[in-house]
Amino acid sequence: MKMTRQIEMAAQMVKPGMSVSFGGGQHVRALIDAVAVRNLDISVTSPLALVRDYCRQVGFSVIDAPQQIDLGFDGCDAVDGYLNLLKSMGGIFVDEKAYATLCTEYVILTPEARVQPTLDTTIPLTLEVVPIMAAQVVQAAKNLDLDVRVRPVVQGERGNRLLDCFCKADEWARIREQNAALTQVNGVVGSSLFTNLATQVLIETPDDGVRML
Repeated sequence: MKMTRQIEMAAQMVKPGMSVSFGGGQHVRALIDAVAVRNLDISVTSPLALVRDYCRQVGFSVIDAPQQIDLGFDGCDAVDGYLNLLKSMGGIFVDEKAYATLCTEYVILTPEARVQPTLDTTIPLTLEVVPIMAAQVVQAAKNLDLDVRVRPVVQGERGNRLLDCFCKADEWARIREQNAALTQVNGVVGSSLFTNLATQVLIETPDDGVRML
């Protein structure tokens, strides 16, 4: 992936001595390469084992179990004007959220099309659910006026199910309320809604510009 203005700006945010977390996706992989060529004295980590392995390959000192992170970079599927995120499609949001909570600064890299005043209703609120409780969680989501689709594959090492909950209305007006109710249901490990975590969004425009949110 070519060096874009967005990646260049993100790379310049990394300073010597920092601990830095990288998420997944093409943009973040390109950012890893951009930071690596600067030869900074930093330590890095990632919620993804494959990304940690790649960071080792390009010469970074890697932390496998971080306690605190100065700066985190990640992508998203949707973001609104209040920095609420949906990170649903990759299905690894439980691990991503755990790392995000450790970050002093959590910066999102995203194309302009994913930024809207309210969260995009084509992107589901996704739940990771213990398999034995999946049927009960599906019913709980339906009771909250959500359409539910169970993904046919299990989630990673934990072997849990992923439930995609779609909004029936024109906008996600009740997503915080629905998310709060569903994450209290027994068997729900976590959700793809990120609130009060992102500190900045670097938005890539079609003309290779960048605007910040």
